[in-house]
Amino acid sequence: MSVVTLQMSVLISGMVTSPYGGITWNAQGPNLVAAGINPNQGTLWGIWQIKVAGLANGETFNGVTIQGGNDFTVGGGGITQTRQAQLFVNMFNTISGFNGQTGTLVDTLVGTGVGKTLNALFQKAGFTSTDIVNGNMYLGVAVKTDSAGTDLGTFRFGALAMTFFTGSDVPNPPAGQMSGVLTNPAANVDPGKVAVIEQFAALTFQVTQPAGLNGLTHTWTLPAGSGLTFASNGSIQVIFSSLFTGSISNTGAINIVAGTPPGDYAINIRATGGPQPYSLWAILHVRSATTYCLFPTEA
Repeated sequence: MSVVTLQMSVLISGMVTSPYGGITWNAQGPNLVAAGINPNQGTLWGIWQIKVAGLANGETFNGVTIQGGNDFTVGGGGITQTRQAQLFVNMFNTISGFNGQTGTLVDTLVGTGVGKTLNALFQKAGFTSTDIVNGNMYLGVAVKTDSAGTDLGTFRFGALAMTFFTGSDVPNPPAGQMSGVLTNPAANVDPGKVAVIEQFAALTFQVTQPAGLNGLTHTWTLPAGSGLTFASNGSIQVIFSSLFTGSISNTGAINIVAGTPPGDYAINIRATGGPQPYSLWAILHVRSATTYCLFPTEA
């Protein structure tokens, strides 16, 4: 069983044609932005490769939750703008698999410019944890707009927190099954950190279900040989024992030692002492002073 929480980068892995239109996606601050959208026009597919090492192979993929704030602005925005933008999601084993394909509608926004929080679940059969390990899972988003008004529209996609569920872990766990929330600050992924000069910000994990658990242990583990270490003890593992109700642990800063190559590194948090062990993964992104790595890349 695995729960993988990724803070996706605005540096997407690729774009291909969609039936909705040909507007490109571009990185703009913390958002992925498609600008200059005419009425009845939409975007290309903007696509991320999903790749995380260390997961158990062969587990059924149960779905991904997509969370964060998006907005759609037509002209100067405001309540007089009535054009709507529909947001679609799909998943394939390759980038080329998206060519000309439709997607699943997950949200509709009006062009007022007022932000809206997305909390969507996307599920598609035929994928396993092995696809995630081998980088054979690609998730894409695309937008379609209607004909209202004449002004150009801009769609800002900021729903970059995505959590993937495999095996016995499901997006809505049954009562009694342990689950929790892992928080990885966005800057740990994009733009990442420069080797030797900076540290990663602390990651946190909190058990959210079942309520009232006592005496839990949280074990955080960095990948061996990566050159990453916890600042608190200089090792690749830190353990918090005898945590009580609402248990939350915080890694503290994470060091980057000399020689750490640019790329994405999977960090694991495992909670034990409850009804069953519970494990999540997050991604830390390392870059050199001059080289950016697309996310996700080899981990």
